Order: sequence, then structure tokens, then C-alpha cells
Amino acid sequence: MNKRIAVAAAVLLAGCAATNNKGKPVAKEDTRSPENFLGYQAIPPLPVDKVMLYEESTDELKEVYWAAIADEATIRDLLPLQSAQVYVRKTDVSGKMSYLTASVTGETGSYTVTMDYMKYRVEDIVDDASGTSIGNARIGVGLRIEAVLVTSKANLNLGSLLVIGVEAQQGNLRGGISVDVIGIDSEAVTNLIPLTSEIDQTAIQAALQALASIKTKIYEEDTKLTPHLVAIRQTKAGLTQRIKDTATTSVRKGMLRAQSRKAKQAQILSSIAPAGVFDMAKWDALVDSSDLSAEQKSSLKAFDDLVKITRRLDLDAGMNGTIISALHKAL
Repeated sequence: MNKRIAVAAAVLLAGCAATNNKGKPVAKEDTRSPENFLGYQAIPPLPVDKVMLYEESTDELKEVYWAAIADEATIRDLLPLQSAQVYVRKTDVSGKMSYLTASVTGETGSYTVTMDYMKYRVEDIVDDASGTSIGNARIGVGLRIEAVLVTSKANLNLGSLLVIGVEAQQGNLRGGISVDVIGIDSEAVTNLIPLTSEIDQTAIQAALQALASIKTKIYEEDTKLTPHLVAIRQTKAGLTQRIKDTATTSVRKGMLRAQSRKAKQAQILSSIAPAGVFDMAKWDALVDSSDLSAEQKSSLKAFDDLVKITRRLDLDAGMNGTIISALHKAL
């Protein structure tokens, strides 16, 4: 490793090469298929609907929808963990992908290097059939840079984007780079997203500088945070697909439930405001005929115009929809 590469490696965001006793990279590759890899695996972002939130007034944990949390500071507090991690995967001639347990290549070939910075929380993924944990997931927001490479030289360190830029300049690899901003949105963030290009030191430096600026936007008031499922880890080999299927099924169920609540809400509002004209007597009668508690009925009847009622039902739809369900049942 020459002096330039050594300096670059010292300032990389994450990842380091496996070494032998003389401090030189180990040439032999050790790979694991996704099914047998027990570390975290970066996945394309998936939406998540709910989170467990501590309610101080009742001293209990309550399951709420992320979309119902209007305060971005609360969302940040629910994402207490941070990490910067590099994943190196190799693709063989058949298109099959495997994870490298170290970041140094043993031979020429096709590789994908994913560098994540994530602010996240860890949650169990529970198998619906057995009720047991089959893995866990990182749910959060963050930044992802992915480089798809073809190397023309063996024994390269792919654990650092800066080193990759040096190797590209020296003609030892070629490829492209992409940038993803996951769940961090504002006008300023949009303006900072870099246009990606073929890999070289200039493109990599520009991408890293842009993402460093975007990272600071997480704590700005006008930045909207939307947590996603970004990485998974299985408890034992062979569970990767089950984890993905379980997570996807859970998300679909949540989306279907949300759509159902919105449909019920629309029917409720049309019944108390026929032709768009709010009828207070119809609202009171609907509330009274429901099986809600006396306290809930009194609270709902205090809303005396359609705007207030709509806002209250919007909040209920974002939580668990029990009020909407009760009112819809009474229609």
C-alpha cells in the first residue's frame, strides 16, 4: 500500500482491510451468501408504519403510527443509534451475490460497495407463525452511497470510498456511483443531493462533501424525517427471505389497514355533512349511537364544526382507528 492510499485509508468513514502479521492485506477472499451471512445486510428502503412510543401521562408503551408524530424532535429521539458501515458484496458470472467478510479483494471481478450512515433504532422481526424472533431490523433515516465496480487487479481494498477513487484513477477498477438520501427531506436537502457520475476521486469527494452537509440537516426544524427499514440481520442461517417476507407482509397489512380507516372516515364525514353542509344533530346522534364510552362521547361531541371533527378523525386514523371503527359501525 503506497503512502497516498495509506493516508486516504486513515480518513475513511468506515471499513478496514484484513491484514496478516506483516500488515499487508490478506489476498484470500472469504465470502458468505446472503442466506449464510449473519451480519447486517443493507436492503432497499422499505416503509414502516408503527413504532412503540412511551406515553408519560399513563406510564405505558403505546403503539403509534410514525405518520401521527408531528414533532420531528420526537422522531429523532426515537432513533437513538448511529452507525457508519461499509458492506462489500461480490457478484459471480451467474449473477449470484455474496458478502465479503473482509474488504480486501482476492481476485478480479464485479463488486458492489455500499456505505451507510444511519440514525436508527433496532426492532425485532417476529415470525407470524411461531411468534419467535427470527432477526432484527434497523429502522431509521440516513445516507447511502453505493459503488458498482469491476476490478482489473486483485488484492484491492474496497473498504474506503477514498481509496476506491485512488484505485479508479490508477486504472485498477471502473464503475459507477449512486447516492440515496433515505427519509430526510427538505428543500435544502434536495438542493444538496449531488448528481452522480462514473467513479473518480473528484466525484467521490463531491458526494462525500454533499452528504456531510445533508447529515447536518437532520436536526433542522424544517426537515421532515420518515423512518424506513434499511437493514436486516438474521439470528441463524437460512432466514433472510423469511425476514424480508415478514417485514413486507407487515408493511402491506399496515397500509391496507390505513386505507380502510381512510375509507371509513370518508363515509363518516359524508354522513354528518350531506352535500357538504355540516349537520351538528347528525354528528351528536352518530356519537350517541356508538358503543364508545361516555367520556369518549362527551369529548367527541365537544367538537362543534366539521374542521375540528376532521382533524380529530385524522389523528385517530394515524393512531389506531378505534374511534373511526366505532363510529363507522354505528352508521
